Amino acid sequence: MAYTSIVIPATRDWKHTLLQRFGDESHFVLLDSNADVSLGIDYTWIAAGGCLKEFTPTDKPLHSLRASRKEHPGWWFGRLSYDLKNQIEKLHSNNDDAFEWTEVRFFLAGWVMTSQNGELTLHLHHDFGDFNHWKGLLSGWKARPRISQPVRLTPQMDREAYINQAKSLLQHIHRGDIYEINFCQQFKAEGVEMDAVAVYSDLVDVASPPMAAFWHANNEWAISMSPERYLKKRGNRLISQPIKGTAKRSSDEREDQQLAFDLRSSSKEQAENVMILDLVRNDLSRVAERSSVEVTELFGIYSFKTVHQMISTVEANLDAKSDMWDAIGASFPMGSMTGAPKVSAMKLIETHENHKRGLYSGAIGYIKPNEDFDFNVVIRTILHDSDKKVVTVSVGSALTSLADPASEWEECNIKLEALEKVLARGSSAGHSD
Repeated sequence: MAYTSIVIPATRDWKHTLLQRFGDESHFVLLDSNADVSLGIDYTWIAAGGCLKEFTPTDKPLHSLRASRKEHPGWWFGRLSYDLKNQIEKLHSNNDDAFEWTEVRFFLAGWVMTSQNGELTLHLHHDFGDFNHWKGLLSGWKARPRISQPVRLTPQMDREAYINQAKSLLQHIHRGDIYEINFCQQFKAEGVEMDAVAVYSDLVDVASPPMAAFWHANNEWAISMSPERYLKKRGNRLISQPIKGTAKRSSDEREDQQLAFDLRSSSKEQAENVMILDLVRNDLSRVAERSSVEVTELFGIYSFKTVHQMISTVEANLDAKSDMWDAIGASFPMGSMTGAPKVSAMKLIETHENHKRGLYSGAIGYIKPNEDFDFNVVIRTILHDSDKKVVTVSVGSALTSLADPASEWEECNIKLEALEKVLARGSSAGHSD
């Protein structure tokens, strides 16, 4: 094995320490369940850094990543941007691109720390150095106070334009061109110098979602408060958990229970959920053993810190002739962020949205040395390019035949609210252990 594993005593708040110490390094990732294991998450959290090699192929990226993986096995961390669809499905995107990031980016980690069942384990790649080398990176270091200045977001599509475009999409739905579509809008700020570690620390205290991610690779920063899993592989088992259906939490216990019950009982939310569920089943069937695709949970209600979510779970056994890259190629982008039928929905997304989604609607996650992996859906996420000094936040909602454009506009603003508030007030973090 290329890694040596060492059990680390819980003598400090390691998650916080690693984020504070390495968050500004050229490559650092923190994937955090916030101690919520309800989605079948294997690790309470994973942190990784010490980039040994980076992979950013632009031509046939999944094919290139497959070849690179054979040459450089190990712990990989990375992201898939929504516009990878253009190479998977031979589509195109001509809309404005705020960042111009590559469609995929992965790196081979020199060190990885995992928290699992109360045990901390440090995995050190032989090319990175030994434990003393790693300890030396923390020697004499103290957390510093961090302050991120307020950021004011500007919508890239006003209410009138949004409603007109939503009405146009509804015409396509009523004609039978599509059944459902995820229609998104982007909010943007320019001239921004942001301390992403401070913003992440502030946001994660507010939301505590089960698929949170902090991603930093050179000029790229992502602060993701995602509750949604895109795809997980454990052995030959594939697991996807699309979300369709959201309700705000209430501080009143009885009202909160009623909100969850109403969400579970909503025929509109169930209809949206099952449409995407069928799409995911179809995607996985392309790489699954015959008759192995199954819905293991339908319309499950999961209560997180700020919202209730309706989540269904689809599982399948990966066919022996297919590998992890085939599974991603068959199912990406995730149906919950496109609509159905998928290709038709993506074509209409291109003509009705006025921006490239980039990493929004994409995925962030890890690949273990044994090829198991887990990726989130990049939603409820702040994206930042520190070279361009640009911040974007995108939000969307699912349109079906029952949708009211004005209500969908309001739903988008509700989803934006928590992220916008944290950005607008500024953030601070940092202390010694």
